[in-house]
Amino acid sequence: MTEGFIDSASIHGAIATLSRRGHDLSAWDRQSLLDMTYLLLFSKIGVVPGPGAYRGASGLFGHVISGLPSLEERRFRTEGALHATKSWLARTPFAFRGAWDRLRAQPEFPAWAAVTRELFWSHHVRMHTSLFNPDFTPHIALLLGVSEAELNRINILSENESTVRQWVKTNLAGEDAKLANDAYVAAALIRGRLHEYLASGSNLHLAAHPFRKPIERSLKSGRVEPVYNSEEYFVKIIIGSAFRETTEERRVKSWVENIARARASIQLGALALPQAAVDSDAERLAADAARNCRISASYSRIRRELEGAAALMIGGLFTLGVSPWAGPLGPIAAASYRHYRGVSMGDDLAGFLIDTRRRFRRLARSVPGRIVRTFKRTQPPEK
Repeated sequence: MTEGFIDSASIHGAIATLSRRGHDLSAWDRQSLLDMTYLLLFSKIGVVPGPGAYRGASGLFGHVISGLPSLEERRFRTEGALHATKSWLARTPFAFRGAWDRLRAQPEFPAWAAVTRELFWSHHVRMHTSLFNPDFTPHIALLLGVSEAELNRINILSENESTVRQWVKTNLAGEDAKLANDAYVAAALIRGRLHEYLASGSNLHLAAHPFRKPIERSLKSGRVEPVYNSEEYFVKIIIGSAFRETTEERRVKSWVENIARARASIQLGALALPQAAVDSDAERLAADAARNCRISASYSRIRRELEGAAALMIGGLFTLGVSPWAGPLGPIAAASYRHYRGVSMGDDLAGFLIDTRRRFRRLARSVPGRIVRTFKRTQPPEK
């Protein structure tokens, strides 16, 4: 497996798409869901750390880290990358301004920025203390044409989660909110360059969110690994299965659980997902792989209802065959089944009755787009 980093912004993009079901989203975030699912399945990756305080994952991002803890298992020192980033900013302020202008000129930028504010600002404060990095205050102040003292005042205000929520709720009404937004985006853009220095210093590949492209150096492509058509259908089945859930939390949890199951099977060599000569064969291979690692084509509510019906049926059989007092043994038997099988009766019944190849094909075809994300091999840090 290719080893490398992904940034948390890419995971947030995938989460945003699952949360919003594709409505009012940038093309960046919709693409992130496809690409992140593929990389999480078929690569050995971790979340690239940033500078400053980190108090642990929060919100829906916390569900991702909880379900895939290996993303934050490795620890890297960021001091060298931070020093290189600040040196670059000091040497080339016009390059930073050019990246800033190019970012804001992108047609995807407004939708991405709005969804990021709404879904993640409060959680960003919980995870990182404030909305932007004090390390970059002099460079952001120069970019935005304000004093460092004014920017420090805004950063202190952003430590208050209630204040941040109010800024979001009022759609950046007021000069403080607008300045906080610009500083947040500028700091996020700068971190893209820091991530490159950190990846190159660790000799790892890097896959970054598309919004950071304006600040990227011209990098050598990493080792080209083709995406097989059966793999792409399998990725879309995982996403389609998650989209069947009715709340954003259940969609994210389903996505993570599906990825965790599939990763385990892939690492054991238990799934066959080669390039197929025709798409119908690729769909069949992907559907069989999904069934083998217990990805479901049904709503979790249906599986819970099947579980309840199975428990009632077992209780009824106990009542008829043993004694009227034995009816409560049905739920106990269902719990024992889950313990020894590793899945519930409802999951197994759904697998037999509902999760057919035809349903999996429909799931795959319901997810538009193509996987395009490739890792880049980072160059040595600039001297």
